[in-house]
Amino acid sequence: MTSIAEEMVRQSLERVNLGTPRSLSDLTVWPLLGPDIPVKSYWLLDPAIRRRACEVREAREEVVDSVVVANDADEPIFALHGQLLKGAKQNRAINLTTMFPARSETNVYVACVERGRW
Repeated sequence: MTSIAEEMVRQSLERVNLGTPRSLSDLTVWPLLGPDIPVKSYWLLDPAIRRRACEVREAREEVVDSVVVANDADEPIFALHGQLLKGAKQNRAINLTTMFPARSETNVYVACVERGRW
């Protein structure tokens, strides 16, 4: 017997198609295309920081394992796990792939990446 949730997932997967693959070096990705998947617009973290649409700063209580990402853009900002966050008092790497909502401040967990800081 199939649950309602399982049936919804099955129906959604039946409508998804793989788009044209894109490759760079040893990485290949395939976009998922389907009638129920709206196109979303977002910025990547590094260009957003360069354009000053996003800022990385220390949390109110300064701790090594978290920072605040302030997104001042009208679009969400995407950051990939392991991506370097330059700013605040020391550089850190983001611990979890995150989509920062437009016009938001988000506390994000990070790992210290500077030599001699651990």
